[in-house]
Amino acid sequence: MAEIVLATESKGKGVPVEGKEGVFHVECSGTGPQGEVVTFESEVVMTDDGFTETGTIDYAGRGSIKFENIGWDTWRQVRYRG
Repeated sequence: MAEIVLATESKGKGVPVEGKEGVFHVECSGTGPQGEVVTFESEVVMTDDGFTETGTIDYAGRGSIKFENIGWDTWRQVRYRG
């Protein structure tokens, strides 16, 4: 699989999911390197060993990436939809 490099500056928040201990819903938005609107949404589940995260990054309607982040620094692209 080819490496993907993402360069964005985003701001947003993560809030606890009601009724699910250790689970957070994260929403952010910002701009990409060429000024395009980028939105980021994910669910983070805290575990004894770190966390898992699944989500989507959308590039101004030009395409999106679904991803999983396992642990502290391991990213895996799940699917690209252009």
